[in-house]
Amino acid sequence: MSNMYYIQTFKIEYFNKNTTKPMTLSSIVSDDYMGSFEFENGSVPRSIQYLKDNEVKIFTHSVIPNKEKEPVTFYVITSDEGFEAFKKGIDIHLDGHSTGMKAKEHTYLYDKFVSSFYKEKPSPYHPDMWLDVTMNVSRYNTENGYSIMFSDKLDLIRRLYLYLKQTHKTFNAEEVRIGDMVYVYNDNRPKKVCGLNEGNSISLKARFGKAQKYHPDDLWSKEDLLKLPVEVQQYFEL
Repeated sequence: MSNMYYIQTFKIEYFNKNTTKPMTLSSIVSDDYMGSFEFENGSVPRSIQYLKDNEVKIFTHSVIPNKEKEPVTFYVITSDEGFEAFKKGIDIHLDGHSTGMKAKEHTYLYDKFVSSFYKEKPSPYHPDMWLDVTMNVSRYNTENGYSIMFSDKLDLIRRLYLYLKQTHKTFNAEEVRIGDMVYVYNDNRPKKVCGLNEGNSISLKARFGKAQKYHPDDLWSKEDLLKLPVEVQQYFEL
């Protein structure tokens, strides 16, 4: 079995998130139903859990699909081992054979980044993010392995990384006081706490208009953000 054979595709979720509820994967991206037993058998949740539980980084990798195309830069959330597998596997998926022996399901990687036809006429079905779950398909692996989440959109990868590492924060929402400065995923500037509400939400002062309520799980301290990869830190004014 080749590397990056079982790949789940996702698109950005454009519906407005209810900020009083904690961030979830489905509030960031929506998955394409793959219709395959291997995906239904828990490989996707196991792969997401691997990224949550293990020490993973954000890697940057640029490829030139062919001499006539501009370089494509991918941002990859995975382990060192997973990144080595990604570098070996991504070229295979950009060579014009994205189905059949190259992957269990159509990945659209060739269509989106190489095909002249689709480059000129982008398809609404093109994914924004991919998740390789090959090493977590129980049919082939008795032990869970690494997983690889990647996209050509850095802002999306930043938000996904914040979601994956929510539970690793030392920030304690119960210790928050009026006037404290905190960060949230959708604003690069620190926000001032202006209300502690019943129902597990905290009001933050907005730049313009009314204060906005956020779930405590989505609040970050400067100290916690400084522990994250530089690709995430660069978004915020720290």
